Formats: sequence, C-alpha cells, structure tokens
Amino acid sequence: MRRPLPIAGNVLSHLVALAALLASLHFATTPFDTFVIGATTFIYVSTRGAIMFLDYGVSNKANEDMVRVIAMNRPLSRNTEIEQKADQEMDELDARQVKFWIDTGFNVLIALIAILNLLPAIA
Repeated sequence: MRRPLPIAGNVLSHLVALAALLASLHFATTPFDTFVIGATTFIYVSTRGAIMFLDYGVSNKANEDMVRVIAMNRPLSRNTEIEQKADQEMDELDARQVKFWIDTGFNVLIALIAILNLLPAIA
C-alpha cells in the first residue's frame, strides 16, 4: 500500500533543497564563491549517495532473508510472529524503494548542477 503523503513530503523536501542550491549559486558573486558552493555540494552529494546505496544494499539483503523465512514457514503452516513481522516489512518495502529512487534522482540532479557550476569556476 502506497502512502502518498510521505512520498510527497520527500519530493517537497528535495525541491526545497534544490531551490536553496540554485538560490545560493545565483547569489554567488565571484568564481571562488561558485567553486566553494559547487565543491561542498558535490562532496555532500557523493557522501549521501554512498550512504544511500549502502543502506539500500543492506536493506535488500535483510529483505531477502525475510523472504526465505517466509518461504520456509509457509509449508509448515506456521503463523509465527517472525512471519507476521516479515509480511509487514515486505509491505513497507515498496515505500522504501520509491523513496530510494526519488532520493537517487534528486541526488543525481543536484550533483549535475554542482558539477556544471564547478567546471566554469575552475577554468
């Protein structure tokens, strides 16, 4: 089941961050200001991206393990607490994947803006 409000909030927060980046680049008066803003933004986006992908990988591994637990318990007709928790986590997986791809898309967009403003400041 999708929850539109957290997804909309996630998109809105990224749009605010994007607007803040564009505003700060607009008000940068010297190439040094542009370089500092671009470099720090690129460092932030790179670090955030690495953490996001690490979290995504660990999350997927945990979900694969939960699927195995469910698959082993279903033939035994057990309705254990672990199986109920695994079913609940599998329902939440879709929302986490949507959030991950929204975060990744905005991360790439912000990185491109940072790089495109960083290159002329270097030259």
